[in-house]
Amino acid sequence: SRSCSRSAMNPATKPILEAASEFLWSDELQSSLDSFSTNHAPMFADATGVEGEQKLEWTQAHLDFQQLFEFQLEQFVATQSFSQAEFVAACQDALDNGDWANCKGLVEVVLSMSTYEYFVRMMVAAALLFGSLGIDRSPELSSPDDQRVL
Repeated sequence: SRSCSRSAMNPATKPILEAASEFLWSDELQSSLDSFSTNHAPMFADATGVEGEQKLEWTQAHLDFQQLFEFQLEQFVATQSFSQAEFVAACQDALDNGDWANCKGLVEVVLSMSTYEYFVRMMVAAALLFGSLGIDRSPELSSPDDQRVL
């Protein structure tokens, strides 16, 4: 596990980001994101990446993914002893005063999960994986609402 200790960071940042790290790699979040990827990968089957042609349905899928991730993040913060404002402050502190070997990398992962480019790369990779495994999933089998894990 990466250490978040760094003298320039606020001492309160370390425990907040360590909890966030546990959340990011938790079975619950990973299962939720894997389920989303499995259900939405078929619409990216012909994609070549972010540079190629973009389909309108990808934008809606990205919005659904953002909602899922934000919902999961809100649920995580609600179960912690720190507030959302304290979480945001810890993330900013890590970006300003951390480095890749410490917690800055963790915050960059969280931020990247909300970007369209990250999302498309993730979904293209999922489509390639499922295609190479011969898995054929119909996107009509589930709705985005089915993706929320409580």
